[in-house]
Amino acid sequence: MATEFSIPNQRGEKLHVVVAGNENAAATLLFVQGFGVSLQENSLFVDIVEAFQHKFTMISFDFAGYGQSEGKQENVSLDTESQDLDTVLRWVRKHFMGSISIIAHSLGCAVVSHLNPSGIEKTIFLAPTHQDSAHLVQQHQRRMTARGGTIDEQGISVYPRHTGEIQKIGASFWSTLRASDPLASCRKYSIKTNLLLLYPRKDEIIPKEGIMGYRKIATLTFKELPGDHNFSGKKEREKLFATLSTFFA
Repeated sequence: MATEFSIPNQRGEKLHVVVAGNENAAATLLFVQGFGVSLQENSLFVDIVEAFQHKFTMISFDFAGYGQSEGKQENVSLDTESQDLDTVLRWVRKHFMGSISIIAHSLGCAVVSHLNPSGIEKTIFLAPTHQDSAHLVQQHQRRMTARGGTIDEQGISVYPRHTGEIQKIGASFWSTLRASDPLASCRKYSIKTNLLLLYPRKDEIIPKEGIMGYRKIATLTFKELPGDHNFSGKKEREKLFATLSTFFA
Protein backbone atom coordinates (compact mmCIF):
# COMPACT_ATOMS: atom_id res chain seq x y z
CA MET A 1 0.00 0.00 0.00
CA ALA A 2 1.55 3.28 -1.11
CA THR A 3 1.04 6.69 0.48
CA GLU A 4 1.16 9.80 -1.73
CA PHE A 5 1.56 13.40 -0.61
CA SER A 6 3.45 16.63 -1.37
CA ILE A 7 6.32 18.46 0.30
CA PRO A 8 7.59 21.96 -0.61
CA ASN A 9 11.03 22.29 -2.15
CA GLN A 10 13.43 25.18 -1.56
CA ARG A 11 11.67 27.24 -4.24
CA GLY A 12 8.18 26.77 -2.78
CA GLU A 13 7.06 24.21 -5.38
CA LYS A 14 5.23 21.11 -4.16
CA LEU A 15 7.05 17.84 -4.90
CA HIS A 16 4.99 14.70 -5.39
CA VAL A 17 6.34 11.99 -3.05
CA VAL A 18 5.33 8.33 -2.74
CA VAL A 19 6.14 6.10 0.23
CA ALA A 20 5.78 2.36 -0.33
CA GLY A 21 7.18 -0.92 0.95
CA ASN A 22 7.68 -1.66 4.63
CA GLU A 23 7.31 1.61 6.52
CA ASN A 24 8.61 -0.10 9.67
CA ALA A 25 11.82 -1.29 8.02
CA ALA A 26 15.18 -0.40 9.54
CA ALA A 27 16.40 1.00 6.23
CA THR A 28 15.06 3.47 3.66
CA LEU A 29 15.69 3.23 -0.08
CA LEU A 30 15.36 6.46 -2.09
CA PHE A 31 14.93 6.42 -5.88
CA VAL A 32 16.28 9.20 -8.13
CA GLN A 33 14.81 9.43 -11.64
CA GLY A 34 16.61 10.08 -14.88
CA PHE A 35 16.14 12.76 -17.55
CA GLY A 36 12.54 14.00 -17.73
CA VAL A 37 11.08 10.78 -16.33
CA SER A 38 8.02 10.74 -14.06
CA LEU A 39 7.07 8.08 -11.54
CA GLN A 40 4.27 6.87 -13.78
CA GLU A 41 6.54 5.95 -16.69
CA ASN A 42 9.52 4.44 -14.86
CA SER A 43 8.71 0.73 -14.87
CA LEU A 44 12.26 -0.09 -13.78
CA PHE A 45 11.80 1.60 -10.41
CA VAL A 46 8.26 0.23 -10.09
CA ASP A 47 9.58 -3.31 -10.47
CA ILE A 48 12.42 -2.73 -7.99
CA VAL A 49 9.93 -1.44 -5.43
CA GLU A 50 7.81 -4.55 -5.88
CA ALA A 51 10.81 -6.87 -5.61
CA PHE A 52 12.13 -5.32 -2.39
CA GLN A 53 8.91 -4.09 -0.76
CA HIS A 54 9.35 -6.16 2.39
CA LYS A 55 12.97 -5.15 2.98
CA PHE A 56 12.87 -1.35 2.78
CA THR A 57 10.81 1.75 3.23
CA MET A 58 10.71 2.94 -0.39
CA ILE A 59 10.68 6.66 -1.27
CA SER A 60 10.07 7.88 -4.83
CA PHE A 61 9.41 11.41 -6.06
CA ASP A 62 8.86 13.53 -9.14
CA PHE A 63 11.34 16.33 -9.75
CA ALA A 64 9.77 19.79 -10.03
CA GLY A 65 8.28 20.27 -13.48
CA TYR A 66 7.55 16.59 -14.02
CA GLY A 67 4.86 14.08 -13.14
CA GLN A 68 2.60 15.38 -10.39
CA SER A 69 5.10 17.88 -8.96
CA GLU A 70 4.67 21.61 -9.40
CA GLY A 71 7.10 23.79 -11.34
CA LYS A 72 7.98 24.64 -14.94
CA GLN A 73 10.11 22.25 -16.97
CA GLU A 74 11.99 25.15 -18.58
CA ASN A 75 13.35 26.10 -15.13
CA VAL A 76 14.80 22.65 -14.44
CA SER A 77 18.57 22.25 -14.23
CA LEU A 78 21.17 20.09 -12.53
CA ASP A 79 21.12 22.61 -9.67
CA THR A 80 17.33 22.60 -9.18
CA GLU A 81 17.13 18.82 -9.29
CA SER A 82 19.93 18.56 -6.73
CA GLN A 83 17.96 20.96 -4.54
CA ASP A 84 14.86 18.79 -4.93
CA LEU A 85 16.83 15.71 -3.94
CA ASP A 86 18.18 17.56 -0.91
CA THR A 87 14.62 18.53 0.08
CA VAL A 88 13.46 14.91 -0.05
CA LEU A 89 16.52 13.66 1.82
CA ARG A 90 15.93 16.17 4.61
CA TRP A 91 12.32 15.02 4.84
CA VAL A 92 13.38 11.34 4.96
CA ARG A 93 15.88 11.98 7.75
CA LYS A 94 13.21 13.79 9.73
CA HIS A 95 10.53 11.09 9.42
CA PHE A 96 12.40 7.77 9.24
CA MET A 97 15.01 6.21 11.48
CA GLY A 98 17.81 3.94 10.34
CA SER A 99 20.05 3.90 7.29
CA ILE A 100 19.37 5.56 3.94
CA SER A 101 20.45 4.13 0.59
CA ILE A 102 19.95 5.49 -2.93
CA ILE A 103 19.25 3.95 -6.32
CA ALA A 104 19.72 6.43 -9.17
CA HIS A 105 19.25 5.90 -12.89
CA SER A 106 20.86 7.66 -15.86
CA LEU A 107 20.94 11.44 -15.34
CA GLY A 108 19.75 10.84 -11.77
CA CYS A 109 23.25 9.53 -11.07
CA ALA A 110 24.70 12.92 -12.02
CA VAL A 111 22.12 14.64 -9.80
CA VAL A 112 23.19 12.55 -6.80
CA SER A 113 26.89 13.15 -7.42
CA HIS A 114 26.24 16.87 -7.97
CA LEU A 115 24.54 17.12 -4.58
CA ASN A 116 27.18 14.88 -2.98
CA PRO A 117 25.05 14.08 0.09
CA SER A 118 26.53 12.76 3.34
CA GLY A 119 25.17 9.92 5.45
CA ILE A 120 24.12 7.62 2.58
CA GLU A 121 25.02 4.05 3.49
CA LYS A 122 24.84 2.45 0.05
CA THR A 123 24.33 3.84 -3.45
CA ILE A 124 23.64 2.16 -6.77
CA PHE A 125 24.14 4.01 -10.05
CA LEU A 126 22.25 2.30 -12.89
CA ALA A 127 23.39 3.15 -16.43
CA PRO A 128 25.14 6.39 -15.40
CA THR A 129 25.64 9.38 -17.66
CA HIS A 130 28.60 9.95 -19.96
CA GLN A 131 31.72 10.79 -17.98
CA ASP A 132 32.42 13.93 -20.07
CA SER A 133 30.03 16.89 -19.83
CA ALA A 134 30.46 17.98 -23.46
CA HIS A 135 29.59 14.48 -24.67
CA LEU A 136 26.74 14.37 -22.16
CA VAL A 137 25.21 17.49 -23.70
CA GLN A 138 25.71 16.12 -27.23
CA GLN A 139 24.06 12.84 -26.20
CA HIS A 140 20.95 14.63 -24.93
CA GLN A 141 20.73 16.85 -27.98
CA ARG A 142 21.09 13.93 -30.40
CA ARG A 143 18.22 12.12 -28.67
CA MET A 144 16.07 15.22 -28.88
CA THR A 145 16.72 16.03 -32.55
CA ALA A 146 16.27 12.37 -33.50
CA ARG A 147 12.66 12.71 -32.30
CA GLY A 148 12.14 15.96 -34.19
CA GLY A 149 13.05 18.24 -31.30
CA THR A 150 14.75 21.62 -31.53
CA ILE A 151 17.77 22.91 -29.62
CA ASP A 152 18.21 26.46 -28.34
CA GLU A 153 20.78 26.61 -25.55
CA GLN A 154 20.02 30.30 -24.93
CA GLY A 155 16.24 29.90 -24.98
CA ILE A 156 13.76 27.03 -24.90
CA SER A 157 14.58 23.64 -26.41
CA VAL A 158 11.74 21.28 -27.33
CA TYR A 159 11.77 17.49 -26.94
CA PRO A 160 8.88 15.30 -28.19
CA ARG A 161 8.90 12.40 -25.71
CA HIS A 162 7.89 8.81 -26.51
CA THR A 163 4.91 9.33 -24.17
CA GLY A 164 3.52 12.00 -26.50
CA GLU A 165 4.42 14.80 -24.09
CA ILE A 166 6.30 17.83 -25.41
CA GLN A 167 9.10 18.49 -22.94
CA LYS A 168 10.50 22.03 -22.60
CA ILE A 169 14.13 22.55 -21.61
CA GLY A 170 15.53 25.93 -20.58
CA ALA A 171 18.96 27.51 -20.89
CA SER A 172 19.97 26.70 -17.31
CA PHE A 173 19.69 22.98 -18.02
CA TRP A 174 22.40 23.21 -20.67
CA SER A 175 24.64 25.65 -18.80
CA THR A 176 24.70 23.61 -15.58
CA LEU A 177 25.24 20.40 -17.53
CA ARG A 178 28.16 21.91 -19.47
CA ALA A 179 29.70 23.24 -16.25
CA SER A 180 29.48 19.86 -14.53
CA ASP A 181 32.20 17.24 -14.23
CA PRO A 182 30.40 13.88 -13.89
CA LEU A 183 33.57 11.87 -13.40
CA ALA A 184 35.08 14.12 -10.73
CA SER A 185 31.74 14.42 -8.92
CA CYS A 186 31.30 10.65 -8.93
CA ARG A 187 34.83 10.16 -7.57
CA LYS A 188 34.18 12.67 -4.80
CA TYR A 189 30.86 11.10 -3.83
CA SER A 190 32.21 7.53 -3.91
CA ILE A 191 34.48 8.36 -0.96
CA LYS A 192 31.41 9.01 1.21
CA THR A 193 29.25 5.97 0.38
CA ASN A 194 29.44 2.32 -0.63
CA LEU A 195 28.90 2.88 -4.35
CA LEU A 196 28.05 0.17 -6.88
CA LEU A 197 27.98 1.28 -10.53
CA LEU A 198 26.11 -1.04 -12.91
CA TYR A 199 26.59 -0.59 -16.64
CA PRO A 200 24.26 -2.44 -19.09
CA ARG A 201 26.32 -4.00 -21.88
CA LYS A 202 23.78 -3.07 -24.58
CA ASP A 203 23.24 0.50 -23.40
CA GLU A 204 21.86 2.30 -26.45
CA ILE A 205 22.31 5.72 -24.80
CA ILE A 206 25.83 5.69 -23.34
CA PRO A 207 28.65 4.03 -25.33
CA LYS A 208 31.10 1.91 -23.38
CA GLU A 209 33.97 4.32 -23.98
CA GLY A 210 31.87 6.99 -22.26
CA ILE A 211 31.94 5.22 -18.91
CA MET A 212 35.46 3.73 -18.79
CA GLY A 213 36.70 6.52 -16.52
CA TYR A 214 34.27 5.39 -13.82
CA ARG A 215 35.83 1.96 -13.98
CA LYS A 216 39.16 3.42 -12.85
CA ILE A 217 37.74 4.94 -9.64
CA ALA A 218 39.15 2.80 -6.85
CA THR A 219 36.52 3.85 -4.31
CA LEU A 220 33.56 2.33 -6.17
CA THR A 221 32.61 -1.11 -7.47
CA PHE A 222 32.06 -1.31 -11.23
CA LYS A 223 30.08 -4.17 -12.76
CA GLU A 224 28.66 -4.88 -16.21
CA LEU A 225 25.28 -6.59 -16.58
CA PRO A 226 23.24 -7.73 -19.58
CA GLY A 227 20.56 -5.35 -20.78
CA ASP A 228 19.79 -2.03 -22.41
CA HIS A 229 19.73 1.41 -20.76
CA ASN A 230 16.55 0.55 -18.83
CA PHE A 231 17.29 -3.14 -18.26
CA SER A 232 14.05 -3.73 -20.16
CA GLY A 233 14.11 -7.49 -20.70
CA LYS A 234 12.65 -9.90 -18.15
CA LYS A 235 15.85 -11.94 -17.81
CA GLU A 236 17.93 -8.78 -17.62
CA ARG A 237 15.81 -7.43 -14.77
CA GLU A 238 16.01 -10.74 -12.94
CA LYS A 239 19.81 -10.55 -13.16
CA LEU A 240 19.71 -6.95 -12.00
CA PHE A 241 17.47 -7.78 -9.02
CA ALA A 242 19.77 -10.63 -8.02
CA THR A 243 22.71 -8.21 -8.07
CA LEU A 244 20.78 -5.68 -5.97
CA SER A 245 19.80 -8.37 -3.49
CA THR A 246 23.42 -9.39 -3.00
CA PHE A 247 24.53 -5.78 -2.61
CA PHE A 248 21.88 -5.03 0.00
CA ALA A 249 22.28 -8.31 1.91
